[in-house]
Amino acid sequence: MRQTSIWSRVIGLYHWTAKDRMAADWPRLQRENDALTEELSALRAELMRAHQAEFDAWSRAKLSEKKLNEDDRQLDEKLTHEWAARSHAISQERDALKLRVSDLAAKGRRVVADRDGWEAEANRLTTELAAATLSDAKFTATKRAFAQHFHPNNGGADGLEKTVRTVIFTEFWPVIESIATGQATK
Repeated sequence: MRQTSIWSRVIGLYHWTAKDRMAADWPRLQRENDALTEELSALRAELMRAHQAEFDAWSRAKLSEKKLNEDDRQLDEKLTHEWAARSHAISQERDALKLRVSDLAAKGRRVVADRDGWEAEANRLTTELAAATLSDAKFTATKRAFAQHFHPNNGGADGLEKTVRTVIFTEFWPVIESIATGQATK
């Protein structure tokens, strides 16, 4: 019985620490994913503000077209160039963020697969331990039954029967003890 509780504790601790490591990694990955999503949203909002600013500047320039025709053309060219450069930079950053999110998702899937593998291993070891414990209980019951039937002091036997029991018990009891201690030879 004591051996069973020790192994149960070892397997339980092993299973708990593996789950704990996986559980510790998952929130970090989720936070990184959330941070990247928020950053992408902020970039989109900034792009929209840039579009709005460009549109507003263009509108003002068109309203005073007669007065500032040449200045408006130069401003329009400048804003278009800046917007194109900024748009290109934002597109590159967006692509990099998409790649990072994809990488984090793959890592998350690997963490889940590792967790499932460790859980299956823990279940397999628990099953093996249960089978070994059952086998030990059967051996102990067999040993007790042998001692009850063949020990010379049990059963009130006398004469030839007591001698036969003594011989059987003295020859087989050391073999049973060596099996119990794991020192049996074939």
